[in-house]
Amino acid sequence: MKHRPSSAASSWADPWTPLPGPRLVRITDSDEVTGLPLRHAFAARAERMAGEPLAAMIVELDHFLRFRGSYGRAVADHVLAHLAHVLRDELGAWCLVARWSSDAFVIACPWADVSLALDLAERVRIAIEDELLTAADGLWLPSMTCSIGVADMRGRGTVEALLARADAARGTAIREGGNCVRV
Repeated sequence: MKHRPSSAASSWADPWTPLPGPRLVRITDSDEVTGLPLRHAFAARAERMAGEPLAAMIVELDHFLRFRGSYGRAVADHVLAHLAHVLRDELGAWCLVARWSSDAFVIACPWADVSLALDLAERVRIAIEDELLTAADGLWLPSMTCSIGVADMRGRGTVEALLARADAARGTAIREGGNCVRV
């Protein structure tokens, strides 16, 4: 049995006792590392684009978890923040870029068909591969590559189905060795 001080003997709140009143839940819409919208905020915005031509890309950094293991979380976070800027610079304001997972980004391109999305994805792939990366202390880092899955919806289906197709294409790109774009 754990010893828990009585509330009279301690000024700290007992973590085992529920607090009175309504539960407060803080949900943020943006990633604190990259400043990009998070997955749930992306999905809400992308749903508003549904019904119009829309393409999506899921960009996964190849071998990023191994990179984080070698260089540490601080350096990995610095690289993620930098690559988020690269994505925004390459795609401009008309594409919605968001953090998908620990090593992936998701991009919605309104009014884009699969052909345009493939061109944009290849541009993103090359930009990430060509980017010279340094840690905050100036240490040069190995270049990154990425695997990108692309899909479009052309006014049919749901955003969820669109993202599932882009994610499946990303999986194909990874299975084929990475550093490529697949539909």
